[in-house]
Amino acid sequence: MVEVVDQIRDAASCLQNLLATFKRLEESNALRVTCNGSTTSGLKARVRELEAQVDERAHETARLRGQVHDLEGQIRHVVEQKDVEIAKLHARLESLDEQLKQAESDREGSDEWTRGPKTILLVKKPNEPTVAHTMREVATWLMTAKHMRVFLEPVVHAEEGLDGTLTWMDAADWHDKQHEIDLVVSFGGDGTVLWVSSLFKTNVPPVFSFAMGSLGFLTPFEVARYEDHLSQLIRGGFNLSLRHRLVCTIVRAPTSKDDSQIDTTANARIPIHALNEVVVDRGLGAALVELDCFCDDVALTKISADGIIIASPTGSTAYSLSAGLICLYISVPCMLFTPICPHTLSFRPLLFHDSAVLKIVVPATARSSSVMVSFDGKMRVQMNRGDALEVRVSPFPLPSVCNLNENEDWFASVKSNLYWNQRKEIKPFHDVPT
Repeated sequence: MVEVVDQIRDAASCLQNLLATFKRLEESNALRVTCNGSTTSGLKARVRELEAQVDERAHETARLRGQVHDLEGQIRHVVEQKDVEIAKLHARLESLDEQLKQAESDREGSDEWTRGPKTILLVKKPNEPTVAHTMREVATWLMTAKHMRVFLEPVVHAEEGLDGTLTWMDAADWHDKQHEIDLVVSFGGDGTVLWVSSLFKTNVPPVFSFAMGSLGFLTPFEVARYEDHLSQLIRGGFNLSLRHRLVCTIVRAPTSKDDSQIDTTANARIPIHALNEVVVDRGLGAALVELDCFCDDVALTKISADGIIIASPTGSTAYSLSAGLICLYISVPCMLFTPICPHTLSFRPLLFHDSAVLKIVVPATARSSSVMVSFDGKMRVQMNRGDALEVRVSPFPLPSVCNLNENEDWFASVKSNLYWNQRKEIKPFHDVPT
């Protein structure tokens, strides 16, 4: 019996020990579960925080990508504009290069003319019987003694009826035949030489000028010795002087606000050459003209004056001289910009390099409805509000035959025609007797 009780007690003690152990295990497991739950909650919170940061960074990245896309578009637009500008500059450089090559080709041998002519154009001053008689005499001598082909202008050819001479029918015929001309001989004054210049829109043959006019800046040869002069010229060896010409283009304003096309009326976009100058003035109007001036598309100034003169170095001794500018040596590569009676004390004349492009615009707000533009004093064209005149140095100069050489001929003409610095000499002091 005692043994049974002891066994029961041992079993109860073991059961209590097992219960205590089981309780400890439960407490340990509960703590582990609590710890694991707390760690998991912390990790989840951290994950959510990181996810929020990722979303924020993604939003910022998207915003930056949008800015980058906009900047790329702006850069592409700027690059495209620059490409267009560069293409225009390349085209202009190519055009200038072609003009330079053409001018260099024209200048080859221009210091001295070594080959003789075969075909000669004779141009005379109109309405002068003495000049006409001399021209007929020279034409006959050239055809009979020198066996030259002689061209006359259509009007002169019809008036003179000189057998053996040639002419042309119209402008198209002249365009084809002018390339046959090796030499032009003019009989008259400076105006006759200006007329010769107007006949040639591109290359001009050498011009030999007999002095039979009033002044004679451009006519260095005396007609009394025409046989000697022309015989020497035909043999070759004369010096040439290249006189810069101006090429002018009138750009008509659009015909209406809704019409962006340029008006193609007379003289719109037709190049006109001038040897002396181009003048924009008030014409028959009494009011001052208002003009906007640009150089290479850069606004230069606004003019309120009787007009403006744009002259070549050859024209510096003509109208430009009367308006107050200096005499320029004929080979100086430039254009002269001279105001006519400007309504200001500070408007002084300017010189521009021969690569410049000048533009004179009649503003839409101008008081005068029209102004006049003339070329070498011969041709007058009306310009209206919005019209523009573009002027640049022509790549086709006029080769003038020199009597001696360019230097001596130019200085001689300035001294003999303008009496430059001529005055009575100052008498010396007499020796004082001792």
